[in-house]
Amino acid sequence: MFKKKNLTFVLAILILGIFVGAVQAASPTVVLNGQQLTFDVPPVIDDGRTLVPLRTIFESLGADVNWDVSTSTVTAKRDNTTISLQIGNATAYKNGSGIKLDVPAKLVENRTMVPLRFVSEALGCSVSWNPTNYIVEITSYTSGSAPPVGYMKASIIDVGQADSILIQLSSGENILIDAGKDGTPVIRYLQANKVSRIDDLIITHPHADHIGGMDDVIRAFDIGQVYMPQITNTTDEYNEMISAINAKGLKITPARAGVSIDVDSPFKGVFLAPISASYDDLNNYSAVLKLTYGQDSFLFTGDAEEYSELEMQNSKYDLQADLIKIGHHGSTSSSTYSFLKAVNPEYAVISVGADNDYGHPSDRVISRLNSIGTKIYRTDEQGTIIATSDGTNITINTAPSIAPDQQAPSTSPEKYIGNKNSKKFHLPSCQSLPAEYNRVYLNSREEAISKGYEPCGNCKP
Repeated sequence: MFKKKNLTFVLAILILGIFVGAVQAASPTVVLNGQQLTFDVPPVIDDGRTLVPLRTIFESLGADVNWDVSTSTVTAKRDNTTISLQIGNATAYKNGSGIKLDVPAKLVENRTMVPLRFVSEALGCSVSWNPTNYIVEITSYTSGSAPPVGYMKASIIDVGQADSILIQLSSGENILIDAGKDGTPVIRYLQANKVSRIDDLIITHPHADHIGGMDDVIRAFDIGQVYMPQITNTTDEYNEMISAINAKGLKITPARAGVSIDVDSPFKGVFLAPISASYDDLNNYSAVLKLTYGQDSFLFTGDAEEYSELEMQNSKYDLQADLIKIGHHGSTSSSTYSFLKAVNPEYAVISVGADNDYGHPSDRVISRLNSIGTKIYRTDEQGTIIATSDGTNITINTAPSIAPDQQAPSTSPEKYIGNKNSKKFHLPSCQSLPAEYNRVYLNSREEAISKGYEPCGNCKP
């Protein structure tokens, strides 16, 4: 009996070892400036570090490569940077200075494999790792130019039908907006990107798909400021989040229009909503943050819906932003045409789950974005979306999901909007638009009049 048990245990360990080995052997995808790289030998992960064939990565990064057979040493040069690595040597060199490696260069299937992060960062590139999708994202700057002195990087993390956004600033500050339904993938992503402290934690509103993972995140990291709108909830997720906040003795700063978050200059962060003290819909309590660096700005809207959007349009705040995180996962109750026109974004990111039960994102929202020429990115199609600003230009880690110039003409009319009750029709930019449930969409002025609608006296369509 003892021998049988021992044999069963040994077999279980062997099977587990095979399974773990298979997981560790999974090959990561490497993406450079939005384009996936192809290798003759797949990248491997060794002790948590990604190794790739040396010639492909160096040449892709625009470096000249020299291989010394006698010493098994590779030397690469780009601009004013020279790096060298030797097979089996845990010390690499950048411009003559030794740097300790976690994993040295080594031979795999007769190919010299080099540590990807060291090589990329030594040549002036930025690197991020998405552990959920096993993707390494590299941003390489043009030859002859240095990486930007400052940057603002937003990772809209792929957390399914939920929201979680990590913002990293060159000042060393980290901002987290929401934590999805489950804290595990959020924690994993932050740790993979060397985050140990969240300087500004923003809770947009207390719905489970935004705060479900918040208690775990609060326990896992050192937390600075906490911002949350002045609204409570009775759910388990809300109570667990508040317990985690109290356990760490954290203070909650009310998130409301006009409140600035605590970030170092030259970065600026200010809430544009909520504006009112109370709302009928919990989504309209959403803390809407505009983050600005140099000439570039990002707008994060939580689940703010039409009512909140209209309040922002009627406020004193400048809504224009280069990138917008679309409200409420692309629901038709958010992202009205007039609001999108006011923001006028070049890029829009939709955080949404694949094949979700809500039909998100709405075809109508996609149509509105296409009509104003916005490039669209979706986490359900492309995984985590990373947008990086140097204060002048924005780069995104992947091509748009739906390019406006590739779209067929929209079948979702946006030329005129009628009010079912008042029988008035309006331009989409009118400040007197009815609520979504009270709208009818009309193809032409003639159609509106033929159906008994009268032109609005304000916008004069």
